This record gives sequence, C-alpha cells and structure tokens, in this order.
Amino acid sequence: MPDASNFDSYFTAAIIGFVVVLAVIIVIIVLNVVRVRKSGHNPLTLQSDIATRLVDSYLLSPRASILAGTDPRS
Repeated sequence: MPDASNFDSYFTAAIIGFVVVLAVIIVIIVLNVVRVRKSGHNPLTLQSDIATRLVDSYLLSPRASILAGTDPRS
C-alpha cells in the first residue's frame, strides 16, 4: 500500500509538470503574437483575414464550363 509521502511526491511532480507545460504554451503563444505583429497583421483577426482572402481569391472562384467556352473569372 502506498504511503502518504509517495503520494505527496507524485502530486508535487504532477503540479510541476503542469506548470512547465503551461509555461511552454504561454511562451509559444507570445512568440506567435510577436511574429504576427511584426509582419503587420492583427493577431486577433488573422484567421478571419486569411479566410476572407481565400474565399475572395481567384483560386476559389467559379470555374468555366467546358461547354460554355467562356471564363467567368476574367
């Protein structure tokens, strides 16, 4: 049967591990925000900006029908 000191050491290790993982996540988020701001974009709206540009892009515009012979993209 495990004693109380063994449980305390496992609990302490779990808390330390949690704090380390949380610190790594925060550092990664801060580095990403700094990089996005340096590139001149708003980090809070970056996903929406990219999605809007993709939807409005030439790549996702309707394709011309082979039978129609015209290209609606031009």
